[in-house]
Amino acid sequence: MYMVAARRLKITRLPELYIKQGGDNAFSVGIEKYYVVVETGLLMNLERDELQAVLAHELGHVKCEHMKYLTIVSLLQQFGQTLLDMISLPLAPAFLLGAQAALMQWYQKSELSADRAALLVTRDAHVVQRTLSKLAGYSSRYAESLNIERLKDQATQFDEIGSGSLIEKALKVWTLLELTHPVPVLRIREIEEWATCPEYPQFAGEYEDAAGASESCTLCGNAAANEIVNYCAYCGCRASTPRPSGDVPPHTA
Repeated sequence: MYMVAARRLKITRLPELYIKQGGDNAFSVGIEKYYVVVETGLLMNLERDELQAVLAHELGHVKCEHMKYLTIVSLLQQFGQTLLDMISLPLAPAFLLGAQAALMQWYQKSELSADRAALLVTRDAHVVQRTLSKLAGYSSRYAESLNIERLKDQATQFDEIGSGSLIEKALKVWTLLELTHPVPVLRIREIEEWATCPEYPQFAGEYEDAAGASESCTLCGNAAANEIVNYCAYCGCRASTPRPSGDVPPHTA
């Protein structure tokens, strides 16, 4: 699934993929060499197509070259107050807070871009919406009652918050500035709007399936090699064709 997502997004340098015990998150890290980490809670709670949406989302950050700025936002979140304490200039707090607000807004937009990458890989807006719903708050007991239309209604209700009160609107804006990710119901609505817009077929066509020519693995015989990865997805061995320079092979157990 990871290799399929990388091929469809035309990623020519595959980040190493790791599994982390516990938690229900996935993230991509690195500045010059990238890594994608998936926590085991996602493996337990997500269906196969939903897991591929998560992998494609993280590879979307890599494709869009978000990593440097995501790291800056993370550092500001952790050490922003320490910087304020060290800087004695009168306007320094306002400048730093303004920079944080701008970066946080960019951070949220980057998540929408990564959601679009998930759609380009899965080709199913409902799969992406279902995945976002589970990441927002999920119980297997009530999985069958998940209603995407109700969630989109919640997005409309969220838009209306603050329409009749300046104080309420200010509190809403302040709350949003503290979030690294957009509100889940807004992401669910946003991905459907993009999937139905006139521009989407053009983008989908550009990323139709960049799988390239496949060759059979020299050990297990499965047609698992391609011009990007050239490592077998079944047994992990090196494929028969040479791997392009600069590509990083997947981490195999």
